[in-house]
Amino acid sequence: MKINLLFCLLLLVFVSCKNEDSMLPDSPPNTIEALQADFEKQTGYHSKDSNFLFQSFKTSINWEKNKIISDDTVYVKVNVLDNVALLSADSRQISISNMVWIRAIKAKDAWAYTLLTFVPENTQSGYTGTIMTKSILSGDQFKAYYVDGKLVQQSNGLKASSTDRKCTYGIVNGEVNVISCDPPRSGSDYPGQGGGPIDYDSVDPMENGGAGGGSGGDGAEGESTTNPDQEIIDDLEGYPCAQAVLAKLPNLENKISTWLNSVFKNNANNSLTFRVSTNIKPEVDGFWNYNNPSGKAQTISLNGQMLSKASQEYIAATFFHEALHGYLHNEKVRLEEEGKGSQFGILYPGWSATDVLVENRYVIEHSTMATSLKDLADAIKSFNPSMSNADALALAKAGIVSNMTQAEIDLNLRHRNGNEGTKCN
Repeated sequence: MKINLLFCLLLLVFVSCKNEDSMLPDSPPNTIEALQADFEKQTGYHSKDSNFLFQSFKTSINWEKNKIISDDTVYVKVNVLDNVALLSADSRQISISNMVWIRAIKAKDAWAYTLLTFVPENTQSGYTGTIMTKSILSGDQFKAYYVDGKLVQQSNGLKASSTDRKCTYGIVNGEVNVISCDPPRSGSDYPGQGGGPIDYDSVDPMENGGAGGGSGGDGAEGESTTNPDQEIIDDLEGYPCAQAVLAKLPNLENKISTWLNSVFKNNANNSLTFRVSTNIKPEVDGFWNYNNPSGKAQTISLNGQMLSKASQEYIAATFFHEALHGYLHNEKVRLEEEGKGSQFGILYPGWSATDVLVENRYVIEHSTMATSLKDLADAIKSFNPSMSNADALALAKAGIVSNMTQAEIDLNLRHRNGNEGTKCN
């Protein structure tokens, strides 16, 4: 009887506790789920619209990657699906992979949504770089530049509806494109304040996979961040053989390497970046771009397919070819700035600047072949001293001399296809 009574008491307690639990107030809805629902309601966003946030490249909102700072401040990560890089103040390409976030701030019982894009140049002693802010509802934009966490320049009130809009340009999948000056969206929004270093510290992008660099996108193979202390910059991640070739070139004993070192090595004012582009025609090995008239931050874009199968000698020749364009341009600009422009033809006989497919190039005719072309052949031979003088000269002529012999053309094709020369293992 005592056992039965004890069992009944325990059962009564259990039932009472269960009934008490069922009377507890409902748990508040998941903050992120509620925020997502509100965002979609206010903006009309649909996950299939990958150009909703930026018209020039594709993104997706990663609601699972978020930072809940308080009841009224939340950050949500935006995945960049294309390869996108913005230019830093010194014309370097900075990837915005992991650098785009939505900031949600609750004011007057309503959420306001701001798109933040960070373009960090250095964060060792405080944020240095650009921060772009855009109201998702109104389209109004703010752009600010900070040095060591302090605001030094700001452009306020860049109205998307203005007829005289200021746009920000960047590199999208290897092509120059407008990054930000979208048309306004319908709805109301609280303008709030532009993004600042505190936002960068709050989301801590480096914790979320790093800044990327170059032009890598989320979920894709990115490129390493360019270092402002380097002048001959290796941005050839994923092509180890080409990286090894590039690392060797500045240390070779030849006139071209000496020229390049004199302009780009240990010179913070000039930089030359070697990068891979996926938008080069199959028959083109690469191209050089001075990016701006001063040519202080030049880039050499290379065909990834060529780098994957060509001989090391052919890769070295391509590097030397394109870098020589950069050196000659730099010398031409220097002489013109010193009022000695007429001396260019004397110092570099036979070479002349010309526009080839809207690119400023330096070419030389076979009939006026000068010492500089032999210097280029000697540079290629210094990479592989066992190569014959004739073969080195044939590789030097490709892309520079317009009237090569058929034997020289065939030799270049064999090297390009990896059928001759030192293979990349």
